Amino acid sequence: MKLVEIPRVKSISKEDFVQHYLKPQIPVIIEEFDGNWPAHSKWSLDYIKEMAGDKIVPLYDDRPVHHDDGFNEPHAEMKMSDYIDLLKSEPTKFRIFLWNVLKEAPKLQNDFGYPDFGIRLFRRNQFACVYALRHRLCEYFPFSF
Repeated sequence: MKLVEIPRVKSISKEDFVQHYLKPQIPVIIEEFDGNWPAHSKWSLDYIKEMAGDKIVPLYDDRPVHHDDGFNEPHAEMKMSDYIDLLKSEPTKFRIFLWNVLKEAPKLQNDFGYPDFGIRLFRRNQFACVYALRHRLCEYFPFSF
């Protein structure tokens, strides 16, 4: 198998992307894909608490899953605001899993957008997850895809 390095660009126009990468089917890493979104400065624990604090979130810990407990049943549930307070006060084994913050707090979708490359790149919730992972929010919010 022959491996090739994937080219990297800081940013790219729609025309250059289509001509140099999309049409010839060449992968590319676009480093500044996210532009200057409000999410860069707004997404914090306090902001998520403000936007989704009243939502009930499923929580999972490090216990092994057993089929008698039911598939994907949370180990606990609490309001997002209480979970954030817990995160800020002490280490916890509880993690959010299989919960879509953008579905539960759709106003968060206004904090990012998609560049126009002439193709549909991602579903909106997946893109937010990638953003959250990149900016370390998933240390607190392991968003599900």
